[in-house]
Amino acid sequence: MRTLLKGVPHALAQPVCDALLGEGIESRVVRPFTSFAGYGPTPPAEIVILNDDDTSRALSAAAECVLGLASQAAEEAEIDLSKLSPALRVACPACERELDPRLAVEGTIACACGARHDIVELIVNQHGPEALEGCTTTREAADDAPTLMHATVKCIHCGYELEGLARRGICPECGKPYDKAVCVLHPYLAAEFKK
Repeated sequence: MRTLLKGVPHALAQPVCDALLGEGIESRVVRPFTSFAGYGPTPPAEIVILNDDDTSRALSAAAECVLGLASQAAEEAEIDLSKLSPALRVACPACERELDPRLAVEGTIACACGARHDIVELIVNQHGPEALEGCTTTREAADDAPTLMHATVKCIHCGYELEGLARRGICPECGKPYDKAVCVLHPYLAAEFKK
């Protein structure tokens, strides 16, 4: 068993695990134990694969899933937080203060403790996606979700845009090897994959 991804938001963890299972890669979402009995923010999850031989395929499948979900979310919905119930509150993960999500600016909410959070992620993690029902307006989705081959990702070493380059290769800017799957998943990768 090998930890593939760490610190994955719950809205992303299960779809990625499902994509891995769809590719025949045995994987599991591992949720950390919380002592709050379901109250407060939910800690991020980990995704583990059961067979080390599946690592390369798992990275590719997870990256394709993340790209597809990001594309779908950007194309499908615009969220109008002013339509939320005035009674809905979220807890700041840093200090557990109660926050009014309708006060978010450009998708981010700031707490008195100084922490800033993605408001949609907080709502989904603490109340589930159903809390946003009635707040979204759908747009027509793009016909083609980006693939790793055609994705615009940046080199994790220097930030150079790798658009139009092969899935794996040497960055023309810094000369270091890159893998677009690693670039897409970099914020969540287990330490051993962050080369």
